[in-house]
Amino acid sequence: MKLRHCLSIVVIGICVVQISRGSDERIVAAPKHGSDVECVAFAPDGKHVAAVQHNAVLLYDIVNSELLRSKVFLTGKMTMHDDADGALGVTFDPKGVQLAVSCGRGAVYLWDPFRDSTPLLLKKCKRSVECVQYSRDGTLMAFGSRDGVFLWDVRQRKTSLSLDATGVHCVGFSPDGKMLASGGEGGQLWDLAIGKRVARFRAPIETVVSVAFSPDGTRLLSGDQNGSICIWDTKTETVAGILKCADTVTGIYVLADNRTAISADWHGTICAWDLLSKRKIGAISHRHRTVQSMAVSPDERTIVCGESYGTLRVIEVSAVLGSRAGNGKVEAGK
Repeated sequence: MKLRHCLSIVVIGICVVQISRGSDERIVAAPKHGSDVECVAFAPDGKHVAAVQHNAVLLYDIVNSELLRSKVFLTGKMTMHDDADGALGVTFDPKGVQLAVSCGRGAVYLWDPFRDSTPLLLKKCKRSVECVQYSRDGTLMAFGSRDGVFLWDVRQRKTSLSLDATGVHCVGFSPDGKMLASGGEGGQLWDLAIGKRVARFRAPIETVVSVAFSPDGTRLLSGDQNGSICIWDTKTETVAGILKCADTVTGIYVLADNRTAISADWHGTICAWDLLSKRKIGAISHRHRTVQSMAVSPDERTIVCGESYGTLRVIEVSAVLGSRAGNGKVEAGK
Protein backbone atom coordinates (compact mmCIF):
# COMPACT_ATOMS: atom_id res chain seq x y z
CA MET A 1 0.00 0.00 0.00
CA LYS A 2 1.38 3.38 -0.97
CA LEU A 3 1.74 5.99 1.73
CA ARG A 4 0.23 9.35 0.95
CA HIS A 5 1.96 12.06 2.87
CA CYS A 6 1.72 15.82 2.49
CA LEU A 7 4.92 17.79 3.06
CA SER A 8 4.84 21.55 3.32
CA ILE A 9 8.19 23.20 2.59
CA VAL A 10 8.54 26.83 3.49
CA VAL A 11 11.69 28.88 3.11
CA ILE A 12 12.05 31.20 6.10
CA GLY A 13 14.13 34.33 6.36
CA ILE A 14 16.57 34.34 9.27
CA CYS A 15 19.02 37.07 10.13
CA VAL A 16 22.40 35.61 11.13
CA VAL A 17 24.44 37.61 13.60
CA GLN A 18 27.98 36.85 14.73
CA ILE A 19 28.98 38.12 18.15
CA SER A 20 32.67 38.08 18.94
CA ARG A 21 33.66 36.27 22.14
CA GLY A 22 37.38 35.92 21.55
CA SER A 23 39.41 33.56 19.42
CA ASP A 24 38.07 30.37 21.02
CA GLU A 25 34.33 31.10 21.03
CA ARG A 26 31.71 32.83 18.91
CA ILE A 27 27.95 32.93 18.63
CA VAL A 28 25.74 32.56 15.58
CA ALA A 29 22.20 33.66 16.42
CA ALA A 30 18.83 33.53 14.67
CA PRO A 31 16.89 36.38 16.28
CA LYS A 32 13.78 36.09 14.11
CA HIS A 33 13.08 32.61 15.42
CA GLY A 34 13.92 32.50 19.13
CA SER A 35 12.89 28.88 19.76
CA ASP A 36 15.43 26.39 21.04
CA VAL A 37 17.93 24.68 18.73
CA GLU A 38 16.91 21.08 19.42
CA CYS A 39 19.48 19.18 17.37
CA VAL A 40 22.79 19.92 15.63
CA ALA A 41 24.98 17.82 13.32
CA PHE A 42 28.30 18.40 11.57
CA ALA A 43 28.86 17.56 7.92
CA PRO A 44 31.97 15.45 7.23
CA ASP A 45 33.75 18.53 5.85
CA GLY A 46 33.62 20.16 9.31
CA LYS A 47 32.49 23.42 7.72
CA HIS A 48 28.75 22.92 7.48
CA VAL A 49 26.34 22.35 10.35
CA ALA A 50 22.68 21.35 10.22
CA ALA A 51 20.43 22.56 13.02
CA VAL A 52 16.81 21.84 13.93
CA GLN A 53 14.83 24.84 15.13
CA HIS A 54 11.17 25.86 15.05
CA ASN A 55 10.16 22.82 12.93
CA ALA A 56 12.84 23.76 10.40
CA VAL A 57 16.19 22.36 9.32
CA LEU A 58 18.82 25.07 8.89
CA LEU A 59 22.11 24.67 7.04
CA TYR A 60 24.97 26.89 8.24
CA ASP A 61 28.46 27.62 7.01
CA ILE A 62 30.06 28.07 10.43
CA VAL A 63 33.41 29.19 9.01
CA ASN A 64 31.82 32.28 7.48
CA SER A 65 28.87 32.44 9.94
CA GLU A 66 26.41 32.24 7.06
CA LEU A 67 22.96 30.70 6.84
CA LEU A 68 22.84 28.86 3.51
CA ARG A 69 19.42 27.21 3.56
CA SER A 70 16.34 26.64 5.69
CA LYS A 71 13.24 24.52 5.21
CA VAL A 72 10.26 23.92 7.44
CA PHE A 73 9.17 20.30 7.61
CA LEU A 74 5.45 20.10 8.34
CA THR A 75 3.48 16.98 7.53
CA GLY A 76 -0.06 18.28 7.25
CA LYS A 77 -2.96 19.12 9.52
CA MET A 78 -2.81 18.03 13.14
CA THR A 79 -5.43 17.04 15.67
CA MET A 80 -5.27 17.33 19.44
CA HIS A 81 -4.28 13.65 19.64
CA ASP A 82 -1.27 13.89 17.30
CA ASP A 83 2.38 14.03 18.31
CA ALA A 84 4.31 17.25 17.74
CA ASP A 85 4.87 18.00 14.08
CA GLY A 86 7.97 19.27 12.29
CA ALA A 87 11.64 18.31 12.30
CA LEU A 88 13.06 16.74 15.48
CA GLY A 89 16.39 15.15 14.55
CA VAL A 90 18.97 15.44 11.79
CA THR A 91 22.19 13.76 10.66
CA PHE A 92 24.44 13.86 7.58
CA ASP A 93 25.26 10.78 5.58
CA PRO A 94 28.98 9.83 5.74
CA LYS A 95 29.61 11.38 2.31
CA GLY A 96 28.11 14.69 3.40
CA VAL A 97 25.71 14.79 0.46
CA GLN A 98 22.34 14.34 2.14
CA LEU A 99 20.60 14.94 5.43
CA ALA A 100 18.33 12.43 7.11
CA VAL A 101 15.56 14.29 8.93
CA SER A 102 13.31 12.69 11.56
CA CYS A 103 9.99 14.37 12.23
CA GLY A 104 6.96 14.39 14.43
CA ARG A 105 4.06 12.17 13.43
CA GLY A 106 6.50 9.48 12.31
CA ALA A 107 8.07 10.78 9.12
CA VAL A 108 11.70 10.32 8.06
CA TYR A 109 13.06 12.19 5.04
CA LEU A 110 16.20 12.44 2.94
CA TRP A 111 17.09 15.95 1.81
CA ASP A 112 20.00 17.39 -0.17
CA PRO A 113 20.36 20.88 1.35
CA PHE A 114 23.14 21.95 -0.98
CA ARG A 115 21.05 21.47 -4.12
CA ASP A 116 17.82 22.28 -2.28
CA SER A 117 16.17 19.16 -3.61
CA THR A 118 12.64 18.07 -2.75
CA PRO A 119 12.82 15.91 0.40
CA LEU A 120 12.23 12.21 -0.18
CA LEU A 121 9.98 10.37 2.27
CA LEU A 122 11.79 7.22 3.43
CA LYS A 123 9.52 5.85 6.11
CA LYS A 124 6.32 6.61 7.99
CA CYS A 125 6.12 5.35 11.57
CA LYS A 126 3.05 5.48 13.79
CA ARG A 127 4.56 7.88 16.33
CA SER A 128 7.15 10.67 16.43
CA VAL A 129 10.66 9.76 15.31
CA GLU A 130 12.84 11.52 17.87
CA CYS A 131 16.27 10.74 16.43
CA VAL A 132 18.10 9.38 13.42
CA GLN A 133 21.68 8.15 12.99
CA TYR A 134 23.86 6.62 10.26
CA SER A 135 26.29 3.78 10.78
CA ARG A 136 29.90 4.77 10.12
CA ASP A 137 29.99 3.00 6.73
CA GLY A 138 26.66 4.55 5.70
CA THR A 139 24.94 1.24 4.95
CA LEU A 140 22.42 1.50 7.80
CA MET A 141 20.30 4.13 9.46
CA ALA A 142 18.65 3.82 12.86
CA PHE A 143 15.41 5.64 13.67
CA GLY A 144 14.45 6.07 17.30
CA SER A 145 10.69 6.30 17.79
CA ARG A 146 8.19 6.13 20.62
CA ASP A 147 7.23 2.79 19.07
CA GLY A 148 10.75 1.34 18.99
CA VAL A 149 13.94 1.36 16.97
CA PHE A 150 13.94 0.70 13.23
CA LEU A 151 16.99 -0.22 11.16
CA TRP A 152 16.90 1.04 7.59
CA ASP A 153 18.92 -0.58 4.79
CA VAL A 154 20.22 2.42 2.84
CA ARG A 155 20.96 0.51 -0.38
CA GLN A 156 17.74 -1.47 -0.54
CA ARG A 157 15.68 1.40 0.94
CA LYS A 158 13.64 -0.73 3.28
CA THR A 159 13.38 -1.58 6.96
CA SER A 160 15.77 -4.42 7.74
CA LEU A 161 15.11 -4.81 11.46
CA SER A 162 12.70 -3.62 14.16
CA LEU A 163 13.76 -3.56 17.82
CA ASP A 164 11.32 -3.63 20.69
CA ALA A 165 12.12 -0.50 22.69
CA THR A 166 9.84 2.23 24.04
CA GLY A 167 10.10 5.98 24.32
CA VAL A 168 13.42 6.15 22.45
CA HIS A 169 15.18 9.55 22.62
CA CYS A 170 18.62 8.67 21.22
CA VAL A 171 20.50 6.00 19.27
CA GLY A 172 24.15 5.35 18.51
CA PHE A 173 26.04 2.76 16.44
CA SER A 174 29.18 1.09 17.70
CA PRO A 175 32.27 1.94 15.58
CA ASP A 176 32.17 -1.44 13.81
CA GLY A 177 28.43 -1.12 13.14
CA LYS A 178 27.64 -4.45 14.82
CA MET A 179 25.97 -3.04 17.92
CA LEU A 180 23.42 -0.31 18.55
CA ALA A 181 22.75 1.57 21.76
CA SER A 182 19.32 3.07 22.37
CA GLY A 183 18.29 5.39 25.16
CA GLY A 184 14.88 6.35 26.45
CA GLU A 185 13.17 4.47 29.22
CA GLY A 186 16.49 3.06 30.33
CA GLY A 187 19.38 2.13 28.06
CA GLN A 188 19.66 -0.97 25.90
CA LEU A 189 22.44 -2.52 23.83
CA TRP A 190 21.47 -4.49 20.73
CA ASP A 191 23.32 -7.05 18.66
CA LEU A 192 22.27 -6.23 15.11
CA ALA A 193 23.33 -9.59 13.67
CA ILE A 194 20.72 -11.44 15.73
CA GLY A 195 18.33 -8.53 16.34
CA LYS A 196 18.31 -9.09 20.09
CA ARG A 197 19.00 -7.05 23.19
CA VAL A 198 22.24 -8.28 24.75
CA ALA A 199 22.51 -5.87 27.68
CA ARG A 200 20.62 -3.24 29.62
CA PHE A 201 23.15 -0.57 30.58
CA ARG A 202 20.67 1.71 32.35
CA ALA A 203 17.61 0.80 34.40
CA PRO A 204 14.12 1.48 32.92
CA ILE A 205 13.44 4.07 35.65
CA GLU A 206 16.25 6.22 34.24
CA THR A 207 15.45 8.44 31.25
CA VAL A 208 18.45 8.31 28.93
CA VAL A 209 18.70 11.23 26.50
CA SER A 210 22.20 10.85 25.00
CA VAL A 211 24.57 8.00 24.13
CA ALA A 212 28.06 7.71 22.62
CA PHE A 213 30.57 4.92 22.03
CA SER A 214 34.31 5.42 22.39
CA PRO A 215 36.12 5.09 19.03
CA ASP A 216 37.60 1.71 20.05
CA GLY A 217 34.16 0.46 21.11
CA THR A 218 35.24 -0.53 24.62
CA ARG A 219 33.16 2.10 26.40
CA LEU A 220 29.57 3.26 26.04
CA LEU A 221 28.59 6.53 27.68
CA SER A 222 25.00 7.45 28.41
CA GLY A 223 23.60 10.68 29.84
CA ASP A 224 20.31 10.97 31.71
CA GLN A 225 17.83 13.58 32.87
CA ASN A 226 19.34 13.60 36.37
CA GLY A 227 22.70 14.83 35.10
CA SER A 228 24.56 11.52 35.40
CA ILE A 229 26.87 10.04 32.76
CA CYS A 230 27.23 6.29 33.08
CA ILE A 231 30.42 4.70 31.72
CA TRP A 232 29.63 1.17 30.56
CA ASP A 233 32.41 -1.33 29.83
CA THR A 234 31.21 -3.18 26.74
CA LYS A 235 33.61 -6.10 27.28
CA THR A 236 32.75 -6.91 30.89
CA GLU A 237 29.19 -5.52 30.60
CA THR A 238 29.61 -3.64 33.87
CA VAL A 239 29.44 -0.01 35.00
CA ALA A 240 32.98 1.39 35.00
CA GLY A 241 32.09 4.72 36.59
CA ILE A 242 29.63 7.58 36.95
CA LEU A 243 30.28 11.22 36.05
CA LYS A 244 28.07 13.96 37.46
CA CYS A 245 26.93 16.96 35.42
CA ALA A 246 24.91 19.94 36.64
CA ASP A 247 21.71 19.06 34.76
CA THR A 248 20.20 16.87 32.03
CA VAL A 249 23.00 15.61 29.77
CA THR A 250 22.05 16.70 26.26
CA GLY A 251 25.19 15.60 24.42
CA ILE A 252 28.21 13.31 24.78
CA TYR A 253 31.24 12.71 22.55
CA VAL A 254 34.37 10.60 23.13
CA LEU A 255 37.54 11.89 21.46
CA ALA A 256 39.89 9.77 19.34
CA ASP A 257 42.25 9.19 22.27
CA ASN A 258 39.49 6.99 23.80
CA ARG A 259 40.20 8.69 27.11
CA THR A 260 38.64 12.16 26.88
CA ALA A 261 34.91 12.84 26.72
CA ILE A 262 33.02 16.07 26.06
CA SER A 263 29.56 16.60 27.54
CA ALA A 264 26.85 19.28 27.41
CA ASP A 265 23.98 19.88 29.80
CA TRP A 266 20.89 22.01 30.29
CA HIS A 267 22.74 24.10 32.86
CA GLY A 268 24.69 25.60 29.97
CA THR A 269 27.96 23.83 30.77
CA ILE A 270 30.35 22.12 28.36
CA CYS A 271 32.66 19.76 30.28
CA ALA A 272 35.76 17.74 29.45
CA TRP A 273 36.29 14.47 31.35
CA ASP A 274 39.17 12.06 31.84
CA LEU A 275 37.54 8.65 31.56
CA LEU A 276 40.42 6.87 33.30
CA SER A 277 40.52 9.01 36.44
CA LYS A 278 36.77 9.80 36.21
CA ARG A 279 37.59 13.47 36.82
CA LYS A 280 36.51 16.68 35.15
CA ILE A 281 39.49 18.35 33.50
CA GLY A 282 37.83 21.51 32.24
CA ALA A 283 34.55 23.31 31.65
CA ILE A 284 32.99 26.36 30.05
CA SER A 285 29.71 27.58 31.52
CA HIS A 286 26.97 29.78 30.02
CA ARG A 287 24.35 29.57 32.71
CA HIS A 288 22.03 32.09 31.07
CA ARG A 289 21.54 29.61 28.17
CA THR A 290 20.57 25.96 28.26
CA VAL A 291 22.44 23.67 25.88
CA GLN A 292 19.82 21.62 24.03
CA SER A 293 22.19 19.74 21.72
CA MET A 294 25.89 19.37 20.92
CA ALA A 295 28.10 18.11 18.10
CA VAL A 296 31.87 17.82 17.65
CA SER A 297 33.54 18.34 14.29
CA PRO A 298 35.21 15.36 12.55
CA ASP A 299 38.68 16.81 13.19
CA GLU A 300 37.72 17.20 16.88
CA ARG A 301 38.75 20.85 16.97
CA THR A 302 35.33 22.49 17.14
CA ILE A 303 32.16 22.08 19.20
CA VAL A 304 28.79 23.41 18.10
CA CYS A 305 26.07 23.86 20.72
CA GLY A 306 22.40 24.34 19.96
CA GLU A 307 21.04 26.50 22.74
CA SER A 308 17.87 28.11 24.02
CA TYR A 309 16.44 31.19 22.31
CA GLY A 310 17.80 30.19 18.90
CA THR A 311 21.50 30.49 19.61
CA LEU A 312 24.15 28.45 17.81
CA ARG A 313 27.44 28.64 19.71
CA VAL A 314 30.81 27.62 18.26
CA ILE A 315 33.54 26.69 20.77
CA GLU A 316 37.09 25.44 20.27
CA VAL A 317 37.71 22.03 21.86
CA SER A 318 41.05 23.27 23.19
CA ALA A 319 39.19 25.88 25.25
CA VAL A 320 37.23 23.20 27.09
CA LEU A 321 40.11 20.85 27.79
CA GLY A 322 41.20 23.05 30.67
CA SER A 323 44.36 21.98 32.39
CA ARG A 324 45.52 19.95 29.38
CA ALA A 325 45.22 22.98 27.08
CA GLY A 326 46.28 25.53 29.68
CA ASN A 327 43.52 27.96 28.74
CA GLY A 328 42.73 30.40 31.53
CA LYS A 329 39.14 31.04 30.42
CA VAL A 330 37.86 27.65 31.53
CA GLU A 331 36.96 26.39 34.96
CA ALA A 332 39.68 24.00 36.04
CA GLY A 333 38.56 20.48 36.86
CA LYS A 334 38.21 19.53 40.49
